[in-house]
Amino acid sequence: MKTPILKTLTLILTLCAAALNVSVADTEWSNPGTGDWSESANWSNGVPSVAPSEWAQIINGGTAVIDSVRVDYNDLDVGTDSGGEGTLLITGNGSAYAALSSVRRGGTAIVSDHGYWEVDGYYLDIHGALTVTGHGTVISNSSDSTGSILINGNGYVRYNNTFGISNAFDGVGSLVIAESGSLRSGYGAVGGSYYYYSGVGTVLVSDSGHWETDGLSVKDGSVLTITDNGSVHVGGDAEFSLGTVSISGNGRLDIDGELSVGSGYNASMTLSGTVRADQVTLHDSIKAGSGGVVYEAGSFYADSSYFYTGGQTLRAGERIELEGMDLIYTGEALLLEGAVDDLIFTEDFWVDFSQVTLADGQSYVIIDWTGLAAQNVQLDATFDAAGGVEGTFSVAGGQLTFTTAAVPEPATWFLIGAGLGILLLTMRGRRRNVQS
Repeated sequence: MKTPILKTLTLILTLCAAALNVSVADTEWSNPGTGDWSESANWSNGVPSVAPSEWAQIINGGTAVIDSVRVDYNDLDVGTDSGGEGTLLITGNGSAYAALSSVRRGGTAIVSDHGYWEVDGYYLDIHGALTVTGHGTVISNSSDSTGSILINGNGYVRYNNTFGISNAFDGVGSLVIAESGSLRSGYGAVGGSYYYYSGVGTVLVSDSGHWETDGLSVKDGSVLTITDNGSVHVGGDAEFSLGTVSISGNGRLDIDGELSVGSGYNASMTLSGTVRADQVTLHDSIKAGSGGVVYEAGSFYADSSYFYTGGQTLRAGERIELEGMDLIYTGEALLLEGAVDDLIFTEDFWVDFSQVTLADGQSYVIIDWTGLAAQNVQLDATFDAAGGVEGTFSVAGGQLTFTTAAVPEPATWFLIGAGLGILLLTMRGRRRNVQS
C-alpha cells in the first residue's frame, strides 16, 4: 500500500512527464489540400500550441488557412529548404501570434484581407515567398531573408530591429514594395554580409510604396530602385558601396544623416528623382545623375567622382565642396543653389565632352552658381577638357564657361591659302631680283 507522500510524489512525476511530452511534441499539417488551421484532424498531432518547444510544419504541399479567427502557436516552418512545399494563408481578419516562424525555400505565406501575423519572440525569416496585400499586416523583431517578399495593396510589414535581404542557396533575395505598400525596419541591409547570409539583394520601391528605416546599406552588387512616386526615408545614415541605387519617375530618397557613396569602394547612382540628406559624400568613381536630379543637402562633398551635369540641381544649406570631380558634360550646366557659407573648388577637374558635339568658337556654361547665395567662394582648381575638344575655361559672374577653339570656315581657309601663295610668289620674285 502506497503512503500518501508516495502517492503525491507519483502524481507529481506523472504530471511532469505529461507536461514534458506535450512540450516536446511536434505536429505536421496532414491535409494535402486546403483546410482550416483550427481543425485538429488536419494535423498529425493536433493543432499547434504555444508550448515552448513545440514545432509545427506545413511541408506536404497543403494549405493551412487562418480565416476570421485568432490562433497562437510557438514555432512554425512553412515548406522546407530541400523541396518540401507548403502554404500558410491568413485572411479575412484572421490573426496568428507566435515566437518563431520561417518560410523556407519551398514555402509560401500570404497575409491578405486584413489578416495579421505577429512573430514577436525572435525572427521571421523569408527564404521562400511572402505576400502581404489587401491591408494585411506582418510584425516581427528581425529578419535575415533570402527569398522574395511582395508588399502591395496597402500591405504593411514592420521589423522592429533589423531587416536584411540578400542571397543564399544560389538565389537572389528580392523585396518589392508597391501599390501603397509599406515597410518599417530598424536597420535595412540590401546585400552584403548580414548575420548568416551574404551576397546580392534587389529592392524595388514603386507606385507610391514606402520604406521607412533607421539606417540603410546597399552593398556587394545589390540594387535599390526607387521609381514611380516610390519613397525611402532613412532616419540615420546610409551607405552605398559596391551597389547600385537608381532613382527615377518622381522617386525620392530622404536621409536624415549622412549619405556616403563609395566609401573607398566603387558604387553607382543613376538619378532623376530627388535625394535629400544632411550631408552627401561622394567618393571614388561615382556616376550620379542624368537629368532632373535635385540633391538637397546640409553639406555636399564630392571627391574624384563622375558627375553628370545635365539638368541637375545641387542644393545645399551649409557648404559645397567639389574636389577633383570628373564632370561629364551633357549639354546643360550643373546648377548650384542654396544659402551656402562656403563654395569650394579644389584640385584638378576633368570635364568630359565625349557625349556632346560642340560648335567651334562657341561658349558653354559648365557649372552655374549664379543662384547660389555663397558667402565665400574659393576657386583653387584647374580645369582640363577631355573628349578630343580644344578650348579654354573661364570663370566670370558665377559661371564656369568653356569656349571652344574657333576653326576657320572653308572660304577662310581658301583666302588664307591664296594669301600664302601670293606671299610666296612675291618673296620668290624678290629673291630673283636680288640675284640679278
